Amino acid sequence: MFENENSSYMSVVEDIFGAYSPHVQLRVENVMQTITTTDIDGLTTVMEVPTEVVVTEYVPDFTWFAGVALFAIVLHSLMRMIGGLLKCQI
Repeated sequence: MFENENSSYMSVVEDIFGAYSPHVQLRVENVMQTITTTDIDGLTTVMEVPTEVVVTEYVPDFTWFAGVALFAIVLHSLMRMIGGLLKCQI
């Protein structure tokens, strides 16, 4: 299961739950860009030009977080159950 004997905590987590990779969401926004030009005579022209900008958003991988949380809950419940059984001295 574990390839490296001297693996760190992060590699153990990646071996159990898989690599965490946030989802990348791209969206296009229309914005107005102001362009100022000055000619030889000193006349300044200001223009507003509509442009499209691509915005990159990183969205958390909620299914990965939910898997880790459910694993932690199951592990906690299992340990409590084993502790309760050992306390009863089966």
